Amino acid sequence: MPQVAILGAGIAGLSSAWMLKKQNIDFIVLEKQSYIGGLARSFLWNGFHCDFAAHRLFTTDETILQEMLKLVPMGRHIRRSRIFLAKRWMRDPLDLIELGLNFPIHKSIGILWKYILRPRNLAEENFQNYVIRRYGKSLYQLFFQPYTEKLFGIPGDEISVYWAQQKVRLANPLDNFRENTKTKFQYFYYPIEGGYGAIVNNLYNEIKDDVQLETRVIGLEKNNGSITSVLYQHKGVQTRVPVDYVISTLPFSITSRMLDHPLKLSYKKVDAVYLLINRSIVSDYHWVYFIDDDISINRLIEMKKILSDLGFLWF
Repeated sequence: MPQVAILGAGIAGLSSAWMLKKQNIDFIVLEKQSYIGGLARSFLWNGFHCDFAAHRLFTTDETILQEMLKLVPMGRHIRRSRIFLAKRWMRDPLDLIELGLNFPIHKSIGILWKYILRPRNLAEENFQNYVIRRYGKSLYQLFFQPYTEKLFGIPGDEISVYWAQQKVRLANPLDNFRENTKTKFQYFYYPIEGGYGAIVNNLYNEIKDDVQLETRVIGLEKNNGSITSVLYQHKGVQTRVPVDYVISTLPFSITSRMLDHPLKLSYKKVDAVYLLINRSIVSDYHWVYFIDDDISINRLIEMKKILSDLGFLWF
């Protein structure tokens, strides 16, 4: 029977282990922290289950969806979000007609003119070129560039085109006739109780006998290009476990270093700030995007709003 070592007990590691258990494949999950969930965990604060940053479940794979709904009771929500751009509130996805009505006529004409004259032969080798080729330079500079560069802290021509392919979206009259996509999903699922972390908690409960917390992976042993063993330390004791396969969900920089291919990567720190406000509901929206680069906030989410949503459907 193959032995699989899974490095990290975040949602990727736990779900991998959960799937392996369904196939009766032996595995061990090694987690450095004393808790599970990673960035997908939730915590109880002042009587509320808060997510570590904002999460929601959306998939077009019906098999995965039904498996998740069996694992965790969830509600189906109609997505409601808003954009704050140039001191104006607008719909999300950004509506070009609404955009034109909210700006002076000369600026609206400029956006339209740049759109008509957009360079259609521009090589889509980065985020900037991808957007300019489709929407023109004016719309890029007004909307796409400030938010994305604020998020990553690097120029748009250094951001991968794959990010653009996943995230760039604008509303248009054809939206009502198209299937939902990853960039234009109109609904999402969220656990009824326990925050988004209820998903990782339920995964963990089904496999916890094979999860080892407070365990730091210190190295990988290799032979003829294949990983043969994982070295880890638990409570001061170093252990070697033979493996047939390794699934690493550790940060890419750590994984590459263990494989003797260290990478020089830069990171931008992101802070999650939580506010406790003495009101039943603050906003009518699940999350709000702040586009302008002179506003340090990227996104605001009201977690209580998700559970009190009037469009909540029970499963």
